[in-house]
Amino acid sequence: MHIQHVSSTLRFTRPLPGTLRASAALIGVVLIAGLVAQAIGGTTASITVGLAAGSAMAYGTVMPTRVAAVVTLVGGAAAALGAAVSGDPWLSGLAVAAMVLVTAPASAYSAGALMLAPLLTMVFAVVDRGWPWWQAGIWGVVGGLVGLLITAILRFGKKAPTRLPWGVAWRHAVVVAIAAGANIVLAESLSLGHGYWVAATILVALRPLPSERAGYLVQRNWGTLLGALIALLTIWLVPSAWLLPTALAYLVALAAYAMSGNYFLQTAFLTPMLMILMSANEKSVAIELTIGRVLYTVVGVMIAALLALGMQRWDRRSVPARDGERQQEARPEPAP
Repeated sequence: MHIQHVSSTLRFTRPLPGTLRASAALIGVVLIAGLVAQAIGGTTASITVGLAAGSAMAYGTVMPTRVAAVVTLVGGAAAALGAAVSGDPWLSGLAVAAMVLVTAPASAYSAGALMLAPLLTMVFAVVDRGWPWWQAGIWGVVGGLVGLLITAILRFGKKAPTRLPWGVAWRHAVVVAIAAGANIVLAESLSLGHGYWVAATILVALRPLPSERAGYLVQRNWGTLLGALIALLTIWLVPSAWLLPTALAYLVALAAYAMSGNYFLQTAFLTPMLMILMSANEKSVAIELTIGRVLYTVVGVMIAALLALGMQRWDRRSVPARDGERQQEARPEPAP
């Protein structure tokens, strides 16, 4: 199973042949793992395993298996760090920023390999999950190992890592760390509720690979707007008893579009899925969440766009003027 490269344009397309079946299998296995985790450790365990497994499935396809198994400790550290600082806005912001910096070497190895690790820190930092740091850390490692097991069961295979120059990887990490950390401090200090969605948008949409930044930001913005429309229509038209099955169908669709390399439609199905699950079938809550998600995402995309422009100029000034280094494009290497 291989994920296609993401297009830089907005495309209304069908998922590639075979991706719906593959995504249904993937979601089924992930849901089983989540249900087992919930039965053992509750909802927080299920969320932690889901995020850590998703992160492991990303870096597990570009790293040797033994190396990836060691890297699962980073997921554990990310969750433990977030749990340790939960409730303190300044420490929460610093923790997220620190975890972004930790991802820089991984991005130099393969762009975005550990992109989800700071999100794991954020999930624990902005909401008091009632867990000690060591418990969060253990479940973070467990989730990473589950993700690697899933890649083996579903035969994801290995692909060539997308190398980044060290300078580009570190500049990206520094900029994102400052922006995301500052947003967490501001959102938590002002009790903005889901204001941390701005930081989440910056973390996932502002890509380390310079040639991908503009395309991802445009697709994130318009995909969220389309997803909000889908969410509102779903909440309005679908009976409450059918909202959960509908959310699962959207989950399968977003996974299929992720495998097809269509980030626009992946985001479009992500938004209604999240809104339905977070609202616990309460339609008024879902509408409020959808409006908030649109506002915070648009703000996050605007900030990320300004940061991308600044990084573009920084990259140009920092790259030596010799052949082959001015274009900050990554070079694929043989798969491990």
